[in-house]
Formats: sequence, C-alpha cells, structure tokens
Amino acid sequence: MEQSLYIQLSEKLIEKINEMEVGELLPSERKLAEIYGVSRTTVRLALDHLEVRGYILRQHGRGSIVVDYHKSLINLSEMYSFTEQMKALGQEPSTKLIGHSIINTNEKLEKIFLNGEQKFIKLIRLRSSDGIPLMYEESFIPFSKFQDIKIKDIEKRSLYGIFKEDFNEVVKLAQEEFSADLVNEEVARQLDVSPDSAVLQIYRTTINIKNETIEYTESKADPSKFSYRTVHHNHIEY
Repeated sequence: MEQSLYIQLSEKLIEKINEMEVGELLPSERKLAEIYGVSRTTVRLALDHLEVRGYILRQHGRGSIVVDYHKSLINLSEMYSFTEQMKALGQEPSTKLIGHSIINTNEKLEKIFLNGEQKFIKLIRLRSSDGIPLMYEESFIPFSKFQDIKIKDIEKRSLYGIFKEDFNEVVKLAQEEFSADLVNEEVARQLDVSPDSAVLQIYRTTINIKNETIEYTESKADPSKFSYRTVHHNHIEY
C-alpha cells in the first residue's frame, strides 16, 4: 500500500537525516527510489512528509536540504499561550465558537495529515480579549480520533486540554508558518476591521507523541491589536 510505504520510507530517511549535518543534501528522488526500491511517487510523498515535519527544506534546483529539526519545530511547553498571556496582562480571554461541521478530506488536508483520513471536524473560533476580537481561527482535526468531542466544551476549555484529558492525545510539537494576508468580508466583520485589511496569517500543524499530525489551524490576527510571540510556560493553554 502506497501510504504505508511512504510512511515507512520517511522513518528510514529520518534515521539517515539524524546522521547528517544541517545543510547537507539528501540524494535525489531518483537515487532514493533506486536505493530503497520504491517508486518516485512514494519518495515524493515521503519527502513531503519530512518537510511538513520540519526535517528538510526542499528548494527548486537544489533538492532536499537537512534543516535543524529542533529550530523548525516549536516545543509547545515553550510556546505562546493566548489564554495565559491575556491573563498576565490583566485581560479576560474568551473564545467564541462561530461554527463547526464535518467535512470530507481534500488535497491540502491529505498532504498535511498523510494518514488516509477521510473526514475532519472543522472548528471556526474567534479569540478575544476583554471583548475585543483578536484572532479568527479555522481548525481541522481528524474525525476518526475526535468524533466524540463535546462541542459545548470548545468555548470553555483549552483544545489541547481536551485532546489530552478526554482522548489521551498529548501534543508534543507544533510547526508554524507566518505570512501577511488580506481578509475577506466575513473575517473582517468578525475581527471588526475594514475589508481587505492586512492581517498576520498563521499556519499551525500539531503533532502528538506518536508523531501523528492531529490538528491543523489557520489563524488570522489583527496586527494592530495583537502581537504573537514565543514565551515560556510550564503547561499548555491554547
């Protein structure tokens, strides 16, 4: 089965990467296919998996470059905590669940989760402080793992707390990417900004202690009201 083959190959490549120096190049796709006796499609899927996980960076014309895994992935025990930071500022954080649904997988989610998951729970949340909207978030979690999640708890509890306490799914690492973006009318209305305003776009992928991707979130933050940074905490509250 192609899926299990590329996962097996990615684990073998991680062993190889652990013996390499940052900046070294992995062999080409063609060479890897020859070495491991698999198709180039399997190799590409495995490399996609490794890039999402933060082990390599793929550059056109160069190939797959080994990167510093510990710098590319953020340890959640040292991650920015929206709830705790707002409390530290003497403000009252809140979460509003705007919508939730069960959706079928798509090409983007297949590439992120890489586990054959067919359905996802989509959560749309608005994060506020002292009643002022700061972040608009769309999260996707595997239906097979979290189908029994209590939607009424989403506004009251940490999502990662729910993962751990209700499903024994402990989040170990997260990978985040940042970019600038413009908001559409709906997001502008929720964030109380003008349509086409510039926002900070945050793409977040979380991985459990079994090295499985269990959440993907896209957040839009109003930069005039919100500053995103990494802080030290002894626990996770997100």
